[in-house]
Amino acid sequence: MRFRYNLITLALAGVSGMAMAGGYSIQDANLDKVNTDKWSCKRCVVEYGAHGSVGVAAGTVDSDNERSANYFGAEDGAFGAFNSDLKYSAESGYGAALEARNLGMDNGEARLSAGHGDTWNLALEYGKLVTVKNDHAQSNYSVVGNGWVAGELQEQTLESERERYGAELSVGGEMWQTYANFRREDKSGLTKASIWGGTPTNVAKPVDSSTDTWEAGVKLQGERWFTQLAYLASSYDNKVDVLNFGAVPGAYQDAPDNDAYQVMANGYYSFGRTQVAGRVSSGEMTQDQDLLLVNNGLAGFDGKIETLDANLKLTSLVTSALRLTASVDYSERDNSSDILVTELALDPNSGNAAEYQAYDVDRTTYKLGASYRIARGYRVDLGYDRKEVTRSAQDREDTTDDAVWGRVRVTAFDAWDIALKGGFSSRDGSTYTVTGNNNDLMRRYNVADRDRSEVELRLSHTPLDRLTVDLSGYYALDDYDNSEVGLTEAEDYGFDATLAFQHTERFNTHLFFGKQWIFSEQSGSVSGPANWEAKVEDEFEHFGLGFTYSGLMAEKLVLGGDYVYADSNSDTTAGFSEYDGYFATSYNLNLYGAYAINPALSLRLDYRFERYEDADYAAVEQDTLSNLVTLGDLNSDYNAHMVMLSVNYKL
Repeated sequence: MRFRYNLITLALAGVSGMAMAGGYSIQDANLDKVNTDKWSCKRCVVEYGAHGSVGVAAGTVDSDNERSANYFGAEDGAFGAFNSDLKYSAESGYGAALEARNLGMDNGEARLSAGHGDTWNLALEYGKLVTVKNDHAQSNYSVVGNGWVAGELQEQTLESERERYGAELSVGGEMWQTYANFRREDKSGLTKASIWGGTPTNVAKPVDSSTDTWEAGVKLQGERWFTQLAYLASSYDNKVDVLNFGAVPGAYQDAPDNDAYQVMANGYYSFGRTQVAGRVSSGEMTQDQDLLLVNNGLAGFDGKIETLDANLKLTSLVTSALRLTASVDYSERDNSSDILVTELALDPNSGNAAEYQAYDVDRTTYKLGASYRIARGYRVDLGYDRKEVTRSAQDREDTTDDAVWGRVRVTAFDAWDIALKGGFSSRDGSTYTVTGNNNDLMRRYNVADRDRSEVELRLSHTPLDRLTVDLSGYYALDDYDNSEVGLTEAEDYGFDATLAFQHTERFNTHLFFGKQWIFSEQSGSVSGPANWEAKVEDEFEHFGLGFTYSGLMAEKLVLGGDYVYADSNSDTTAGFSEYDGYFATSYNLNLYGAYAINPALSLRLDYRFERYEDADYAAVEQDTLSNLVTLGDLNSDYNAHMVMLSVNYKL
């Protein structure tokens, strides 16, 4: 089952600013003898009336592959867009705003808001995002009614369109605020799916679903404290249910409808040098839609997951040079689903009855940290983390991860900012018991014993007032010494570099590049000691540069451009066989010129280019294998161009 719970992700309310030493904070300042009559803020100019900018754009895309819409925000052909950053403010405190970005294109959004200070605020929003996976999938099957039917071979576009609608309302006072919001996301399109109709068959499956989310709460705050109580809910409605495949009834069932809710309370209090923040939430996810019965499968399933999360964090400025932190996070997932089966299914190898198992997971994480300023420009950070996880009915029910880390930062030298961080962590746990018909020597990587070593270096240097150089590099090694069968080692390392140079007051350039390597080794065997090995090598690299030149044509023309190159490839070797790899490469170019006709009206002309190519060894032509029906070669190789003219008016 799949729960659409992503919008019910909770974050502890943040409190900005650095804690001041007790007795020296702003609120403790003694102003009794201070004459504030002549105090004024010369730069605090409040603009009343309408201000901001509004614009329209029109252009055309020339592309023989609709995947270019992921970069351009528009498919092949003409398009138009509306942009806005309008605001209105009245001396009485009332205000309104209209914000829009690429509205009318495939990745546009808009937000209209109005209100009166903290007394009341209302907002409406809309957003659209189109993602194209492939525009030349080939299939003899298309969905008619409640199933796939065979017909002529035709091309189908694998893409998804998300449309989001929302509304927000808040009402409050000096120390309190209540709020409520609602959002709906409609998703439609086609995606790749696999079914069995006598032969394994890949088909284009329809997508048609809606996700509704609600949130309501109240916030209270004082001079040193803050608290919030909130209710969040989500409902997922999938309009694609059971689909037939020709004469095969019930060949496919899509994700079931489901609902979720969560009640949360959090708070913060400052004791001066010490701050305490905490959060607790309780929720439930349910799914009770009828299931498709296949052989001895599930006859009924009333899914119910109960969740409990809690967090407590303490921060204390012990001295002006020493800060201590401590936190504990607890997460509980209790699966209390009711499962009904028609009869027990027997394992064909062992003869044992197969059991449909509900899994529970509890996680507790402890963190201790200290930050000490040795001297001006020298700081040391140390930390210890411990994570305890208990899983029911798993190969290993209990695991413990212990980690120590340290960081040194030096800013004492002119034009230099240097930070070096290193860490080591180790995972072990309870007795490992292999379940099912797996090799007794196999260890699952997520619960196996593991030692991880990692180091990271960051440098920032300003050799000239107009030149900034940033460098970073990292290395991490995962060692699974006690795993004879399974993942045995993994490496992840890379670097990034950025340069920004202001040649003159009018001419600026920037450059960035980086690379990442991920290597892993795996040993395997059906039974007994390992008798084959596999290696996976992944590489990623990127490079980019750009410029801006202003002040041309009597300070009216600005020219600019950006170029970005990205490449990724993956190679797999198993035993003595090396599989053809996977790669994806893109080249993106954007050139523009902006001309100010007068202080209020300006024009901008953009030219954008994309060169994209990928190749996947798993992509198989339709007629390659007699016992497999595919969607054809889904690799992409294209050039695409876009030209856009924008008109912008500033109030």
